[in-house]
Amino acid sequence: MDKILLADAINAAGIAALVLDGSDRILGCTDAAGRLLGYNPDQLIGLPITSFLPEYPENGIGLGQTQELTVQSPAGAPLSLDANIVRWTDPAGQNRTTVILREAAVEREVARITQNELIQSDNAIRGANIGVFEYDTATKSVSVSSIWRKMLELEPDETLDLQAEWRSRVHLDDLAEALRPVDLCAAGLAERASCEYRLHARDRTHWRWMRTDIAVARRDRDGKATLLVGAQTDVTDRKAME
Repeated sequence: MDKILLADAINAAGIAALVLDGSDRILGCTDAAGRLLGYNPDQLIGLPITSFLPEYPENGIGLGQTQELTVQSPAGAPLSLDANIVRWTDPAGQNRTTVILREAAVEREVARITQNELIQSDNAIRGANIGVFEYDTATKSVSVSSIWRKMLELEPDETLDLQAEWRSRVHLDDLAEALRPVDLCAAGLAERASCEYRLHARDRTHWRWMRTDIAVARRDRDGKATLLVGAQTDVTDRKAME
């Protein structure tokens, strides 16, 4: 029953997903995947994945990574897709593959819009030295402004896991308090929340005090928070006076 419910949930969420057998033939297909490829899902069962994705690799790539593939759209034009391809083994020992497809252009446009909004916010509050960030409650991903990076002593083009870096530098005694505003807003228990916590300098030589204010920026049709926006300020001088 749990597997049936999970499959129904994935289908209802509009996720374009395919499940392949050991020969890379389609065992299952969500409605969204059928629409993306321009076929009724039932028509895809038993067909090789290369019938629709000629560039499909022989070996899947790792979880969390994506590969861009090209497929002919129903209108006949090439359609770029971001594919997450994961190999796994079912309880019976059979080789299986899950393929999650997304329209590359849509994903990039969302990222571009998000980044532009952050740049605009960044420019508006640069003089106040406030770091802005956005948290997507569905993907649990974060986007940050250049000032936020500067406050954590990170280079503008430095690539690292921002959330892991931030967590590693928050004082252990303050971590629960630092996470509380996001938890409250994401769970629908508050429209706004704030906290103050100690953050290690990058060289670990001293502590600074930070204040974070979180607010719900976007909700879905059911009223669930989907995007949180936060502002981070350095309050070390005020704490020293206190």
